[in-house]
Amino acid sequence: MMKIKIHKGFITLKSGKNGPLFIAPHSGMALNNPEGEIDRGTQSVAYHYLKKYGGSAIISLFSRERDLGIDLWRPMPVGRKISKKYAWYPFSRKYDEEKKKIYKKFWKFIFSQKSDTIIILHRQLPRVKNYPSIIDVVSIIGRGFSRKRMRKVIEKMNKEYEDRFYWLRDEYRELMLVYIDYCLLCYKKHIKSFLKKDFITFKKTLGVQATKKLEKNFSKSLLKKYILKLIHKQPDLKITLEKNFTGKYIGKVLDPILDDRLVVSFEINQLLSQYYPLLTAKIIHEIIYEYKKAE
Repeated sequence: MMKIKIHKGFITLKSGKNGPLFIAPHSGMALNNPEGEIDRGTQSVAYHYLKKYGGSAIISLFSRERDLGIDLWRPMPVGRKISKKYAWYPFSRKYDEEKKKIYKKFWKFIFSQKSDTIIILHRQLPRVKNYPSIIDVVSIIGRGFSRKRMRKVIEKMNKEYEDRFYWLRDEYRELMLVYIDYCLLCYKKHIKSFLKKDFITFKKTLGVQATKKLEKNFSKSLLKKYILKLIHKQPDLKITLEKNFTGKYIGKVLDPILDDRLVVSFEINQLLSQYYPLLTAKIIHEIIYEYKKAE
């Protein structure tokens, strides 16, 4: 029977069966930027994994916006410095002390668990820069697992799920187009700056000259046309290995457990995390199983 305990700022779940510890540090609410700040569906992926395979989980309920909540996947602030590198903005001592208690309790639970496997769940936005990754498997700055062994596992998984990913292509494409509409609405004044990394992907796939044409004659219709060209030229969705992320922000915090446990971060495309949490849980289970089997 699933045991759920409510804490200030997060909840913990224990399935009663042995298994990985799941961490969903960005699954909480968002007040200012709901599309960019919530890792949609990561809490459901963790829950369904625990329900079917066992394990435990810690799930954030907080906004990750530093001025309004706590980003539990960043180190604590140093002094009075206000920076996105840290978990919150230290506006006052009273404010600091309250957040420190929540932050320390969150990490105390993580370090107290005896599981030999820790799985971190993040949502990967349906942006051009992330395409064609449907799940990006990420180490903690090169630590937590063997990249060589994981690469072989990912190659095997991509073959096994090739047909399934094929049938997700249309939904993936539609989600990318919807997200672009959102970006054009919210980042209208500095949209080209926001899309800087997306333009790099266009250059790699469609060529430098074609991307310069987009930058020069930028419009909503032309941008969407380029997205469709990108998908047509590179149609296959894939599980990737550190294509888009590195785990660099939390390395020092996780340092005590990186050498004696399997620690894997999964950046899950929003299509999977939000709409296919059971399928996602199954894929994660198989990746971890195959990796351990290869030891």
